[in-house]
Amino acid sequence: MSEVREAGQVRGKRIQGGYARFKENLKNIVVRVLAERPMHGYEIMKRIEEITEGRWRPAPGALYPLLEQLRKDGLIEIDRIDDQGVRGGRKVVYRLSESGWKYLASILIDNAEYKVKIVEYYILEGARLLKEHGLEREAREVCERFLKAFEKLTEKAESC
Repeated sequence: MSEVREAGQVRGKRIQGGYARFKENLKNIVVRVLAERPMHGYEIMKRIEEITEGRWRPAPGALYPLLEQLRKDGLIEIDRIDDQGVRGGRKVVYRLSESGWKYLASILIDNAEYKVKIVEYYILEGARLLKEHGLEREAREVCERFLKAFEKLTEKAESC
């Protein structure tokens, strides 16, 4: 079972700027998720949980204030849809505004190379270190899994 930590904490210790980084990452993930289609808050939480393979789901106390801030910043717009199955009879659905789409483009452009460097450091250099420490089988498994994932990623990138 995975350990649940509060944003900005590592093993109970507060890290410098951790909450601000968490909020920025959550903001970028939410904007990216809303690019798929308009969603209500619970759908956003479930989609993030799905993307992270069940490792993380933002708490409502983090998500809903962020959605309100995104609305104030003009990055998302809100639609209220009649739904008898919802308390109050109206479901709130969030969607990207034109500014939200432009923001998404800017973060994708700005982060593309940076994210690759993170993967290179974490996965490839990590595998090299495993091998240096006598864990050749484990290093090989890391590289094989990475190559399979990279092949899928390359196929998707070629259709971009």
